Formats: sequence, structure tokens, C-alpha cells
Amino acid sequence: TDTAGNPAFSQVAVEVDNVLAGTIGGRVDFGYPVVGSTVSAFEMGDGADGAVRGAVIGTALTDDFGLYQIENASFSGAIEVVATGGLFEDPSTGQVLSLRAGQELVTAIAGAALGQAMVANVNGFSTLAARRAEATQGESASFAAAVTFNSNLFASHLLRPGSLSLMASGSADLLVDTPAPSDAAALMALAHAGLSRIAAQTSIDVGGAVGQITPIDLLDVLSADLRD
Repeated sequence: TDTAGNPAFSQVAVEVDNVLAGTIGGRVDFGYPVVGSTVSAFEMGDGADGAVRGAVIGTALTDDFGLYQIENASFSGAIEVVATGGLFEDPSTGQVLSLRAGQELVTAIAGAALGQAMVANVNGFSTLAARRAEATQGESASFAAAVTFNSNLFASHLLRPGSLSLMASGSADLLVDTPAPSDAAALMALAHAGLSRIAAQTSIDVGGAVGQITPIDLLDVLSADLRD
């Protein structure tokens, strides 16, 4: 105590948070990089009628290679990464196409941990897996469980026997690269080219020009079918 009778020392509990910020990053592509796309990461929750998007964790813009990175300062749990806008080369026609207003490419992360550097590539097939996870969340223990199940489901159809990761795999440029036929990057490129070819042929079948129906339009139809 001091001369006035006041305590000279006081014990103070201090909690130090030394957890570094995590990151969410990867490549947005539909066979070729989606350039200039706005990418946002959302906290995801379980709702009575399906998965619910919560607060925005962060936003970034893809570069000329379709790459993005978002800082995740404090969230742990399920996340959706959503890409809107941007330009990409159509895999089967070579046309430069864009994501129209309201169109999204999505990938879902079952569980991000604090301080973790997450690789989360965004593509056509990660979008289909995420859409089915959203639609079937009520049949699973949680949205995270639905994400894990549906990611494995779609990945198994792309490579069987064997496995690949929709979030970790990006499409190879088969005009430049020479991956093995069973390589994940080759399979992703061919799978996107297949969707692209269906969209181009559908444009012709309805009497329009190639590119009238884009592969993203086709993806929207398939996503709606998964939700029905």
C-alpha cells in the first residue's frame, strides 16, 4: 500500500490472442480462368429450410489467372465462396463469355479453422456440389456434413476409381499443358469442355447463335434441377 493506504499493486488477468488470421484462396475457372470476378466468402449456417448465408468474411477480385485471396480474421465453420461477374474463354468455342447478372460460381467449405490457409477453387462442378448440399442440408446432420457428402459424390463421378478434390483441383489448359489422362486437372478441363459443348449445341438446336446459351446458363438449369 501507499502512504494513503491504497493498494500499490493489482493483479490483472490478460488473455493474449496469438492466432494469426487465416486465408481463403484459390482459382475461379470454367475450363479457363474467370478474370475480373468478384469473389466473396460467406459464413454459413443451418436453417430450417436449408443452408443460410450469413455475414461476409471478405471480398477479393480475381486476377488475370483467375486467382483470388481473402483474409479470414476470426471465423471458424462452414463457408461458401461465391464468384460473380468476370470474363472467361469458352472451352469448346473459344468465345469470350461473361457471368451474367445474378449468376454465380460457388464452392462450399465444410469447416475452416482459425489461422488456416484454405485452398478453395471455384468451378462448375464445385458449384453443382454446393447447390446440392444447400438443397439436401435438411437430410444431413448439418450443412458441413452435406458439403462433405456432396463434394465426394461429384468428385467420384469425375474420377472412378480414385478420387480428386473439387476445391483443390483446377482445369488444365489442354492446348498448352500435357497432364496424364487421369490427372485431376485434365479431367476438370474435359468435364468443363463437355458442359461447354452441350451449351453450344443447345444454342444451335434452338435456332440461335453459338454463345446464346452459355455454359453458365446450363449450369443454372442443372442447379435448379438439383434443388427440385
